Amino acid sequence: MLKRLKSDEKAKAAPSIGLFPMDLNSQEQTDAPINQTFTIFPNLPPELQRKIWEFAAIPVPRAIEIHCQRMKYLRNQITKFFFKPINHPLWIQYCTTTNPIPASLLHTCSESRNIALRNYSFHFLLNRPFYSNVDTEILWMRGYAIFGFVQGGNRVRFMAPEDDQYKFWISRYHFRYLAIDHRARLIIHNEGRFAQTEEIFFWNMNFWNRYVLEAPTVEKIYLVYNQPEQRTEALEEAKTLFEHGKIVMAKSSQYANTRVPNKYYCKFTGLRKKYGLGFKVPPVVAILDTELMQQFH
Repeated sequence: MLKRLKSDEKAKAAPSIGLFPMDLNSQEQTDAPINQTFTIFPNLPPELQRKIWEFAAIPVPRAIEIHCQRMKYLRNQITKFFFKPINHPLWIQYCTTTNPIPASLLHTCSESRNIALRNYSFHFLLNRPFYSNVDTEILWMRGYAIFGFVQGGNRVRFMAPEDDQYKFWISRYHFRYLAIDHRARLIIHNEGRFAQTEEIFFWNMNFWNRYVLEAPTVEKIYLVYNQPEQRTEALEEAKTLFEHGKIVMAKSSQYANTRVPNKYYCKFTGLRKKYGLGFKVPPVVAILDTELMQQFH
């Protein structure tokens, strides 16, 4: 809220004339937005302008929310073609509602943009132009955390990795923090064929292979629950997920010693060595969604 000099009664009666003096001993509040009243900024010395821009460009931790859903018109159907069954792959769609421009300085002017780009990098996130600071932001998978490989844009196919490549979309980015929702498991294949503990084990194995090994910069994982009474269950789920992560990392460490060229697991092995993380298991922390949003706005 800004303050300005308060006019006396005569000035209020004829505001358009402007001949009556202002009362210098009183002030009144105005609701005028700051960006419309601070008109002297262009007249400030360049050094002071730069200091203001540098202060405004300090990254604020934020959550980049990713929503994923199974596409309704493709249900992994089996079609007979010349009497031969063909299994159509399951398609999944990702989207984000997070603002792709975290700081207004990125489009204020060329100089402010250059200053802001010291803290933000430009890339395409799910086929959208996006600015992010992967050191201070968290990638939050909302709803079901589904595994798939990018085929184009923001659509992916549910399929196994090939030996000589990895295409899971999260491997393109270097976020340090990752969050998934409590009860994010979606069992797609073999529904009802395994016991619940087996399904959880297989899901957790896929999670560590896709979301962690292929994102070699992830240092911490948050398991987000939205109701306080879910805390005990979420803590148990986080503990189980962490223990299964130890199994995956131990096996991956053994694979790394084989040094087989052009193999799928050697790809992410090389990335983890490049960033110096090795095969240490990132901690998994259960957290209430409101507490997470206090850390990442």
